Amino acid sequence: IGFCNGLAIVIGLAQLHPFKDHENGGWKTGPVMIWMLVICFTSMLIMEFLPKIPLKIFKVIPSSLVAIVCSIVIEFCIVRPTGVKTDVIGDVSEFTSDTAFPIPFFLSTDAVSYELSNIWSWSSFEKIIVQGFLLCAVGTIESLMTSEVVEAFVKTPSDGNRTVAAMGFGNILSGLLGGMGGNAMIGLSTVNCLNGGRGRLGPCVAALCIAACVMGAYPLLNYIPIAALAGIMI
Repeated sequence: IGFCNGLAIVIGLAQLHPFKDHENGGWKTGPVMIWMLVICFTSMLIMEFLPKIPLKIFKVIPSSLVAIVCSIVIEFCIVRPTGVKTDVIGDVSEFTSDTAFPIPFFLSTDAVSYELSNIWSWSSFEKIIVQGFLLCAVGTIESLMTSEVVEAFVKTPSDGNRTVAAMGFGNILSGLLGGMGGNAMIGLSTVNCLNGGRGRLGPCVAALCIAACVMGAYPLLNYIPIAALAGIMI
């Protein structure tokens, strides 16, 4: 319980980042802040109450997808015609064709290039070892704790050794292809369980859909308001 509550606090505090004005270090003000709050609270209300509507269709359609669609409609049909603009993914970290497909870290392209001239120095090895150990420890602990949370939902035991081994293999492959490290995600795992997921099909479909979005439908992702993502996560 302490793990879940602590993680919820960290995730919640991280969602305040889009509402800050990075030019002056304060909070955004005026109509921009107001509309961001409107989009954020709309997403929160949809996430909370849509699944409780006693209609079968709302048990099938993910509330997060409905929240994103509604936020896009609000942003481009209501907010922008008034002359106000809130940040969307395309303004913060745009998805492009240059970054749509994974590229090995040792290859240089016009869009992605890594500075590897000092990688063989002792200081670089020291940083890699220390960071690798810390990420390994945190990732392993969080993945095993997430497994316990999932076990409480599905009422079936899991294999911790296979969980950690899969995480290690995935991180090695991700690193080789220039991606970030990761581990079991308590948020997605809980959503999967609450929506009836009990096996491997749910995570596989989620992974394939994310790959399809990033590699093929990435232009659409650029239109998602950042405030909507904050509302969904909160």
